[in-house]
Amino acid sequence: MAIRFQSEFTSDNGDSYKIEIHDSEWLGGINTFRVDSQGFTLEYTGETDDIVSPVIGSKVCVGAYSNDGQFETFIDSLKSYQENRYRLVIYKQTTQEAIDDFTARVLADGGTVEGKGCLRDAVTELLQGERYFDNSPIQVAVGGYEARVLADGGTLEAKDCVTTEVTSLLGLTSGIVYSLYWAGWIVQDLITIEDASQPYIYELVATDGINRLGGKDYTSANDITQGDFELTRVTDVILNTLLDTEMADLWGTSEPYLETSVDWWESNQTYSTTDDTLYLAALDAALFTTRDEDGNLVYTSSLDVLRQVATLYNARIFLSNGRWVFEQISNRATATRYAVQYNKSGTEVDTLTVSDDVPLNQTLYGARLAGNQFNFLPALKKVQLTYAQRFLSPWFGAYKFTTGSTTFDAGFIAGGSGIQLALYGPATYTIKSTTGSTSNDIFALTAVYRAQIRVSDSSSPGTYYYYNRAFNGYTGTQAFGTPTWSTTAGYYYFDHTAQGVSDGEALLYDVTTITTSDIPTTGSLRVTVELYNKYNLQSGSAYTLAAHQSESWNVVFALSRIIDGEEPANGVVFSSNNTSANVSSNLSLDLGELVIADGATQTGDLVVYNGSAWVAASQWSKGSAGGGVPILKLLTSETLALHAVPIQRYEGNVLTAANFEQRLTFGSVAYLRMNGVFTANRDEWTGTLFAIQRTRTNITELAELPIDRTPVEGRGLGINPTGGKNELNAGKVAGMSIDVANEKVGPFQQVATGGKVNGTLQATGAATMSSTLSVVGKSTFAADADFEGSHSALIQDVEHSNGSEYDVRDTDFIVFNSWTGANGQAYINLPPVADSEGRMIRFKSDSTMGASNYVTLRPDAGDTGVTIDGETSADFDRPYDGIMVLCHNSDWYIVQRKSK
Repeated sequence: MAIRFQSEFTSDNGDSYKIEIHDSEWLGGINTFRVDSQGFTLEYTGETDDIVSPVIGSKVCVGAYSNDGQFETFIDSLKSYQENRYRLVIYKQTTQEAIDDFTARVLADGGTVEGKGCLRDAVTELLQGERYFDNSPIQVAVGGYEARVLADGGTLEAKDCVTTEVTSLLGLTSGIVYSLYWAGWIVQDLITIEDASQPYIYELVATDGINRLGGKDYTSANDITQGDFELTRVTDVILNTLLDTEMADLWGTSEPYLETSVDWWESNQTYSTTDDTLYLAALDAALFTTRDEDGNLVYTSSLDVLRQVATLYNARIFLSNGRWVFEQISNRATATRYAVQYNKSGTEVDTLTVSDDVPLNQTLYGARLAGNQFNFLPALKKVQLTYAQRFLSPWFGAYKFTTGSTTFDAGFIAGGSGIQLALYGPATYTIKSTTGSTSNDIFALTAVYRAQIRVSDSSSPGTYYYYNRAFNGYTGTQAFGTPTWSTTAGYYYFDHTAQGVSDGEALLYDVTTITTSDIPTTGSLRVTVELYNKYNLQSGSAYTLAAHQSESWNVVFALSRIIDGEEPANGVVFSSNNTSANVSSNLSLDLGELVIADGATQTGDLVVYNGSAWVAASQWSKGSAGGGVPILKLLTSETLALHAVPIQRYEGNVLTAANFEQRLTFGSVAYLRMNGVFTANRDEWTGTLFAIQRTRTNITELAELPIDRTPVEGRGLGINPTGGKNELNAGKVAGMSIDVANEKVGPFQQVATGGKVNGTLQATGAATMSSTLSVVGKSTFAADADFEGSHSALIQDVEHSNGSEYDVRDTDFIVFNSWTGANGQAYINLPPVADSEGRMIRFKSDSTMGASNYVTLRPDAGDTGVTIDGETSADFDRPYDGIMVLCHNSDWYIVQRKSK
């Protein structure tokens, strides 16, 4: 941007300022203008009226005299632009900074300063020649020139002439060097024009660019990769939002652009007064995107991102003295704070120990004016906030899968025992016909989809886990297989409830639920959904569209990370209470809703650097105290500590330095500005000062409280539930599938006569059966079983004939034998002893059996050397014979034999 207009003035207290109006389309020279008696006013306005205000915007008002056509032409052009093209930039004399610093130190030591004129003359002299400040623009230029002369073999008799020339080229007088003080975009709709003849005053208003952030999507990509986990440092998140003010070109590459001062440390970080905890913390920027109900990507504004981060750290962000300041409010409760400065690229340029209190001791350089007053803010009883989990939460967005959009990279998910993934939402399949022909109509049509649910193994690059469920077609008895995680690539197949095709058209709609078993690894989650095929359920064959038919489909899935069978809550309330007996009111402060918290190493959660890797965060404390609590608990307690006792406020006008962030002290109390207006020409601030104090006594952090775990509407209608402990809405309870149609929960089924267990029943304690027990399958009683009613056993009838064989089945307990046909010998083969330890089997015959038509009982052919009571076989060759055998220690024994 080019400088179109420029004005300079010196305040009553000797501070020199230069005001520039920049125009991105200006190609001409610099014109001058004159400001009114105020010079300019700089106003800071927070989002709240108390201490906690995460974003403090500022604006500057300049009363500019219109003396000629140049300014009128500028104003006419300005009317067509809103926060665009024109910027207002203010520079402050660096000489004065040195004088103000010296004055502050003298006053802090109890001394007095009679006048600044002699100081200014001395500093101006120091600005010349060899004694000029080492890092000044003039000295850098002169030093560089001298180095080149000497390198070329020349000599430099004196630097004064060079200094003079450089000073002239820089547009300076008497060695005055300006540095950036404030910048903003001129706002057309806030301009006012004096109703008078020339010269009259245009009141130009510019804002610092923070309000522009509300219209800017946060789209910055992550720039740190750990395996396949992508992250952005918290400092860079802040910088990325501020760069959207589109003013960074005003800062040089080595100049401080952002200054941070935060003193909360996580137990995995190494505390240091010269490090920045924000630089050692990071998150996945994908957290700041969601999906609408159609699965479209929705971005968070840069303003909301900035507000979220500032709120999370109990901090405030503002533009002051030529740099953006991100400072933790509780850090200002002491006279000294540690700070780190970064350039606009995010590179650290300095670490600071700052002590910049200004005593209001009724001197020219710090004074309270007449008419001011004290008042108080009441103490608070409670501070709370609501955490709203965005990542893999059914409350925040879904993804719409279609033919043209089949793959969704959801983010980085932490798996483990008791952690499942649920996908649920509506699936729609539609057939349209251009003719209405009935030639391709069928009674039962279904569509089959395949979903590839893939999680990478971040500890083993190139390894992926897939949640697979086979599709076996509709011609067999079981259309779908058992779902399981596997490192073999595959799909999870699911279908629609069948509907008819009528007049060539069909509509299939179901709410589908897929809940996995425990996620076996931690890594990036990708979900792909595709239409697999269509089928005629009556024939089991694939359904082929006719020429007059066309199809479309979509599946909208919300994704949810389930922990021990529980959905993410709609919100979790974190809070702290003030238990002081001196505070009886029930006043509370709600910090609003946050989407950032600590937790697992995954998208959506804050992670920290432990010196070698980015790891999960959970234990935060202030300073080097160690130990700690989750960051949201610390946030509520530290915020309440600022409000634990009534807060004294001081309202009115004071004379003091031009920097917003400096504490003002008088009466043994330190005050901090949360708002205010600075009138530059009078060096005067107007506004409210808050006594800053931090009192942790009587502060209690409460247990977090989930608000609501009710799933989204319609989830309970899901079909094909497949897993997830206690996931009722996904068709699960205690890890067992719920089959409503067949009245089954896992192996337990309700039948007309009572209940039924399908499969193996294990009774590990005493069991009392007071009525008929019907068991289909194998039952193992690991403890005593007390049958107080009748006991009925399944009887297997076997009809023998000469040469026939019967293999005893796993379910046989009583085998009832009879004979048919000619006389001869038949055989019963006992089961393998390896599978029969402890098993007893009864054999009974009727009157058809005899000496000439008998059955031989023998061990399994594969059981070499196995005997029955020491014999190779046992015959029963009499009517009404009976034998009970027991398998023990790899042999069979007759425990009972009966004859008529």
